[in-house]
Amino acid sequence: MSDPRTVLAGTTWRVAPPDAADAGATYAFHEDGTLEVDSPHGTPMTGTWAVDAAGALSMTEEGIRYPVDLVVRDADHITLRSHNPGGVVEIVLERVVGRPSSAR
Repeated sequence: MSDPRTVLAGTTWRVAPPDAADAGATYAFHEDGTLEVDSPHGTPMTGTWAVDAAGALSMTEEGIRYPVDLVVRDADHITLRSHNPGGVVEIVLERVVGRPSSAR
């Protein structure tokens, strides 16, 4: 199991095909726990991400906190499995090369 802090902190990820609904959206995981989600089809959103003492990842968007499973396929491809109030959502992401998430 990969440590979410090592995989996510200071990186930006883009929604990968075939997820046409949110294609081009980016998730920037800042080292201070800030999460920025920017979609070409919507309004940018700021939330947070955190890893607890047991290594469990959670994200908070629009004031709602939920657990997230991180599936690492390789250094440049991950899947976030969000256990949102409305159900489980999987987002396939690819690393944005040359665009690290800076510390805030």
